[in-house]
Amino acid sequence: MPVQIVEFLAYDFAAVHGRSAGKVPLTHHFGLDSEAKFQRLASGSRRALSTVGGPVSEMKFVITGTANCKIVSQDMTVKGLGGRNGMVVIEGVSPGTGTKVELKDGAGKTVDAIDVQVGKFVGIKVRFYNLIDGKGRKAVSTIPFAPVPPMFSEAKLDALVDRVNDIVNPQCDCLLAVKGKGAMIDLATPNDLGDRVDINKFNIFSFGDMDKDAQYHVVFVWSIDGPHTNGITRSNVTLLEASLSEEKRDLTLAHEFVHFLSGGGVVTIGDHDERQSDLMFKTAPHGINMRKLRLQKILVGQGVP
Repeated sequence: MPVQIVEFLAYDFAAVHGRSAGKVPLTHHFGLDSEAKFQRLASGSRRALSTVGGPVSEMKFVITGTANCKIVSQDMTVKGLGGRNGMVVIEGVSPGTGTKVELKDGAGKTVDAIDVQVGKFVGIKVRFYNLIDGKGRKAVSTIPFAPVPPMFSEAKLDALVDRVNDIVNPQCDCLLAVKGKGAMIDLATPNDLGDRVDINKFNIFSFGDMDKDAQYHVVFVWSIDGPHTNGITRSNVTLLEASLSEEKRDLTLAHEFVHFLSGGGVVTIGDHDERQSDLMFKTAPHGINMRKLRLQKILVGQGVP
């Protein structure tokens, strides 16, 4: 096998977090799509790259093109796991396209190269809600002056956000941050929302209890109308099935958050990727990886060509 550029470190999300997804691998590749020879990062963010396939002692990494990223350091004597040789650390400089990281041999010939696109670091303020309708339906059963059920406590929702960030942030430099203090806000309407909530008929902005300072709204519901019943997203609103297990809601919310990051004001039923190892595969179980087309979609949403 010829020498190729790879990420320096990959980790098994399932092993780290005690999670599984059936037979779907949950190995994190830090936003490097090796097949497409593509890396995405944000201004100020760093990534470590390495090589596989042979000795590289006479080789070096160089930046070519528009230089939207820079080399912070490199050491071709470093040995990594999985037969990796050498390490270079790159850092995003400014949003844009047209940059390459090239691996050159001792004669200056390019052995391998990847395209690098740089975006912006994005922090999104999220608020969680407990939906209540005029017929007495509640996503989460709560009793006045009693503790919130454990799965929906402030600590559990903070942990949910942390695990979503563990999946999404290393790949596209986008973070969720909980808005305000406390657990969920009760989101009440006098209307009958039915046994299954239809996101096309649901307007969070008509609710007086909606937190207008949040940028992203996650509404726990008793059941979702449509083909995707774990979660569904329209614009900056996600409906999340309240009865999901802790494991399922981690991956479901990560999936739905990326729908939001990918832009577009329509319901996201058709916005999915092809492989079961992709985070954005259309059904569960699915993996956690984002590949070139998805990463570029997020970049375009940030104003990067």
